[in-house]
Amino acid sequence: MTQQQKSAQISPREHLQAMSQRYPSAWKDIDLLRQERDQNGPDWPDWCFCPLACSHGVLSQGSAAGQGQEGDVATVAGLAGWRVSQSVYRFDPALSAALAATSIRDVPSEVLYRLPEWCVYLEALNLTWMGRRLTGFFVHLERDAKNHRSELRLLLACAGAAPGELVPVTIPLDQGTLGSAVEATLNGVKEKMLRHAPAQGAEAMAEQAVQVMADGLQPLLSLVVYLCSDQVDLVGEQPGRPEPVKTKKGWKFFPPETPLLLEVGYASGQVLRSARQAGGPGAVKPVKAHWRIDCTAGEPASTAVRWMGPLPPTAA
Repeated sequence: MTQQQKSAQISPREHLQAMSQRYPSAWKDIDLLRQERDQNGPDWPDWCFCPLACSHGVLSQGSAAGQGQEGDVATVAGLAGWRVSQSVYRFDPALSAALAATSIRDVPSEVLYRLPEWCVYLEALNLTWMGRRLTGFFVHLERDAKNHRSELRLLLACAGAAPGELVPVTIPLDQGTLGSAVEATLNGVKEKMLRHAPAQGAEAMAEQAVQVMADGLQPLLSLVVYLCSDQVDLVGEQPGRPEPVKTKKGWKFFPPETPLLLEVGYASGQVLRSARQAGGPGAVKPVKAHWRIDCTAGEPASTAVRWMGPLPPTAA
């Protein structure tokens, strides 16, 4: 393992520790709110561990939140879900590169509800965000308390950033497909930029910035879709949502002492490398990498999504 990989592996734990030091009682308070939710009926879906409204309520009890630390609200909401499982997903480099180049435009947004845990952390290989190298990113699902909209939330860890300094990105899940969802996100960003910078030339600058964001989002979302798809190539303990333990003071989560490393796509990566080495004059042209989407009618209807790699037809 390279030094860069080691740094990426401990990065999520450092972010968690930073927020734990900043808000010492946050996790306990969130556990209490979840316990009240379970006793009084569900206020938010099971696939959301801690809505941002819940995180805001917890942090607003302290002085830091009162000073306008809105970024911390998003960070604590995401890390609350990651804290209870602490899985780190490490993708094979060949698979990561192939997925990054596979368009997610036609993938149904509903697939993302299959996120294997409340919050996951994916290491980033050769990925960037707005010109900055990424070491990894957290992914979780959110239910907006104001408009009841479901969202995919990303918390991006950029190289050189301080622990706890994460870049939030919101993807709405009510647009049908991920292509439409990304377009809605980018349109919102563009409108906000023009509203705050209506000067001459702002339109062109906004267009350029939005395009850079689009280029950055594509590979990130493709990795997430893979984790939510059928037939994931995964080595290690199968992920899931941990159960709380009943104690004298109520139900409580006991986080693992160390993160759980899950290796993704290493068998698929070897196939990709072998296919690449077998290429040459006369070789069968590989099929273009794409997402195979199969919809099954019934009650309820179901959608199966499977990644089809850039392999010769016989290998795919």
